[in-house]
This record gives sequence, C-alpha cells and structure tokens, in this order.
Amino acid sequence: MGLRGRAGRLARLAAVVGMLFGPVVVASVVPGAPTANASCAGRDAAEIVADSDVVLTGRIATIDDPAPNYAPYDVGWTIEVGSVHKGRAPRTAHVVATTYTHEDVRAGGTYVFALGVEGKGLRAGGCQDLAAVGSAEAAALVDAAGPGGPPVASDGVPGSAEIELGPSGGWWASPWGMVLVGLLGLLVLCVGGVGLAVLLGLLVGRHRGRTCSDGPAAEQDPTGTPFK
Repeated sequence: MGLRGRAGRLARLAAVVGMLFGPVVVASVVPGAPTANASCAGRDAAEIVADSDVVLTGRIATIDDPAPNYAPYDVGWTIEVGSVHKGRAPRTAHVVATTYTHEDVRAGGTYVFALGVEGKGLRAGGCQDLAAVGSAEAAALVDAAGPGGPPVASDGVPGSAEIELGPSGGWWASPWGMVLVGLLGLLVLCVGGVGLAVLLGLLVGRHRGRTCSDGPAAEQDPTGTPFK
C-alpha cells in the first residue's frame, strides 16, 4: 500500500477516534457537569452512614419542583423530621436533591435519609442516600446509624433555612448550554483532524522531496560505463 493510502487510513482512524473520545474530552473540560455517581454503588449501610453527615427519619411534606425545560435540575424537599440518628437536624429540614437521582420520590412518603452538609444546607447526594421506611435498606441504615434522637429547634442547624432554587443543573444543562457543549466537541474534533492532516502533509512532502533529490539512476553499458 502506498503512502497516500496509509495517510488516508490514518485520517479515517483519527476521525473515528475523535468521535468516540470527543465527548470524554468535553466532559473533562466542563467543570461540575452532572454525571452518574457509579463509584459509590454497592456500599453497605455502615459505609453509607460513615459517608454521611446527617442521618434522619422523616416525612417529605412538600417538593419544590421548578420544572425547567431541561434536565437534570435541583428540587427542594421540605421534610418533617421524626428522629435523628446521626448529626443534628431541625424539626423541619430543607434538603436539596436532584431529579435524575430521585425520580421516584413522592411527597407524603416517609424515608430514612443519609444526607451531606453543604455550607448551611443539606443535600441528598443521589447515591444510596434514601430508603423508604419499612424496607430492608431503611432498617439497615437505622441499625448502622444507631438509635434516633429528637430534632433540634435551633435556626443555626444545617437545613433549617428555606431553599431558594435558582437556575438549576448548571449552564451546560440548558438548551443553549447543550448546543455550546456540542460545538465544543466539534471544535475538538476539527482541531485534532486538522493537526493530523498537517502532520501527514509534512510527512508526504518530505517523502516526495527525498524521492526527487535522488533522481533516476544513470543507465550503464555492459562494461559498467555510463551512457552519455
């Protein structure tokens, strides 16, 4: 196969690699882009409790769902706390959660929550952090966290302040953000393809230059003397 054929095959291979790994590159340069938290899957109840700041049992009174035209996005849970098994929680706890990890949660349900503290608020991280009361998962969380105590009345406890949900999901989750991410991926693919094309062009030009500089071999007669 000639050099041109090999160059064509390399160019096609580069295009395929760009299409396969372009989204990975884009995801790596978009900070905080929502991803599935697969690394925490398979934890037992003791690990979940150890990784959480607050473990409580309570009833979701209301869900504040802004319902934007994109997903995922944040929602607010207002929880009537019955008992606190780890950390401190107010009688009425306000928790931020994300729709794509808590699609089956409904207002009126009673759950065991394993939550994290973010600043002055509480967040459901989306990985094995909620179990319906009466289930084996909920019983295991309570056993791992220990006996429950009453919530506190202090306004300074994380989760006591009401949640003001702003634009949710990050700019990349909005329609225009998705378009921008797609254009960024296309740019990465194009830049990589142009760079490879320039490199291949230089290699082909160098090969041609060497071929021309060598020139055709001089013909010789049977005695070895070059023809004039």
